[in-house]
Amino acid sequence: MNTHHQDQRPLVVIGATRGTGLIVAQELIRSGRPLRVVARNRLKARSLLGEAIPIFEADLGVPGTARDSALDEALRGSAGILFTAAVPPGPARESTLQAVDYGGVVATIAAAQRVGFTGRFVYLTTMGVHRRNWLIRILDTVKWNILHWRKEAERALSASGLDTVIVRAGILTDASGGATLNIAPGDRPVGLSTKIARADVAKVLLGAIEDPTPNRDVSVFADLQK
Repeated sequence: MNTHHQDQRPLVVIGATRGTGLIVAQELIRSGRPLRVVARNRLKARSLLGEAIPIFEADLGVPGTARDSALDEALRGSAGILFTAAVPPGPARESTLQAVDYGGVVATIAAAQRVGFTGRFVYLTTMGVHRRNWLIRILDTVKWNILHWRKEAERALSASGLDTVIVRAGILTDASGGATLNIAPGDRPVGLSTKIARADVAKVLLGAIEDPTPNRDVSVFADLQK
């Protein structure tokens, strides 16, 4: 990531205490880009990211003044949002998915509108939301009706008037990254050949913040032939 930025306003990472979001936050720290983090657990975020990073404590799945105030404070004066938050892997009730994977996006959009946010909203989701196959049906069963709530989150972003980039990742792995990537417009079916390291997804998300092209929707996965 380029360490020389014209815009030195902070970027806000929502979902920075695990997985791809943690890698994004760590890369921003290494690059020297100002960073703010929205996290459900302030102490956990501090232990992972250090004392110097501003942490705004908010449980995205719990509506109310505390969540909304934390989001407002985090987004005010920021240059961009990297939204990687989601219900953790494993079975989940639909009510939880609705509250976090959909409600968290809607709450962030509302905060952005309240504070006059003018940057870019980069949203991480999965490939196959609009291209169902047997793998995505398994996901939709384990996380009951997740595809519906991911679609609703996308609709909310489209209607928000914000500059948004939707990044649809293939099957995430903990590999070291550095693969040749396929980045294609729109949604693509997910499959066993559409794997991608979280480290590579993080690079795509950070690149989406810097790319001047507005309002994009892309699928990304590793080229396993190279």
